[in-house]
Amino acid sequence: DNTPPDATMLKLPMFVEREHGAPMFDCDHGFLAREGEALFARTAAWGALVQKHAAPLAAGETSLSWDANHSFPVPRIVVADAERTFFFDDHRKRLIHFLTFLNTQFGDYAQGMSFVASFLLLTLEEDKVFSILSTLNSDQHFIPGYWKHEAFSFATDAYVFDHFLRKYNEKVATHLTKNCIMPEAYCQKWFVGLCVHLLPFEHLFRFMEMFFDGGHSFLLQFGLSLMKHMEERLMATSDPGKLFELLRLDPKSTKDINFTSVLDDAGTFDVETDVDLKALREDLYNTHLKARIEASKRAQEADSDDEIVFSDEEEDEDDKEEGCK
Repeated sequence: DNTPPDATMLKLPMFVEREHGAPMFDCDHGFLAREGEALFARTAAWGALVQKHAAPLAAGETSLSWDANHSFPVPRIVVADAERTFFFDDHRKRLIHFLTFLNTQFGDYAQGMSFVASFLLLTLEEDKVFSILSTLNSDQHFIPGYWKHEAFSFATDAYVFDHFLRKYNEKVATHLTKNCIMPEAYCQKWFVGLCVHLLPFEHLFRFMEMFFDGGHSFLLQFGLSLMKHMEERLMATSDPGKLFELLRLDPKSTKDINFTSVLDDAGTFDVETDVDLKALREDLYNTHLKARIEASKRAQEADSDDEIVFSDEEEDEDDKEEGCK
């Protein structure tokens, strides 16, 4: 085996054969085979695209760097997420090793990290993936604070999305609220998991490129465009189960959606002009989340002897099978 130790997943010996049918590839539909080597040239540009928008380091600040030889303790949720991603034990161990380092360096963990990391590791080396994820997790252009056990930043931005949905499509926003579909529930896999396990690979690669360029604003635009394209379907049902099926892009209900058009139309939604994002976030946090979060903290303090359980561990075992088939 002459494979370099830092080879991308797709270049590991027998990787494709051993992982045939694994959850990671439910959304492939032959795309990786069709693209072949061209895909590696395409993704090689992603690191520079992300760094183009990253704020420069402050004086004395150093960036995190990948350490392939670390020996940090492995959280059990990381093992569970790896088992829900790949079939072959060596591939699971490789992902576990990488996610354990992320958990230690970032000081927290969320399942979305596993989703995004496993996708990027298919075509990029570990050090490059770590650099990209570090920037996404820390820079204000992207999604800092989303990959946490208690992701208040994400929950706040879910209501930022709801704010813009009411501006651009009040009918759908009102319909979802009326049927108890809250934005922090349906936005999670779009914003935290970056649509991995939801969008077909053909469109997921483009989604990632648009996100790496547009950052947090693109996520809002994508969601607004998606709601526009699904408006008729959403308005046709008041069944919360059916609504969530649509919003998590279950192929039973969304396989004929033109995701090329969804991505094409995303840029038509203005989410930046005359928007004070800091003030908007503060207002929406105070309105929708502050009382709930403070009540939860008081309850935890009153019952502090209880075991802390990561929310990710409560994920349905079939979670990664909700998307493309």
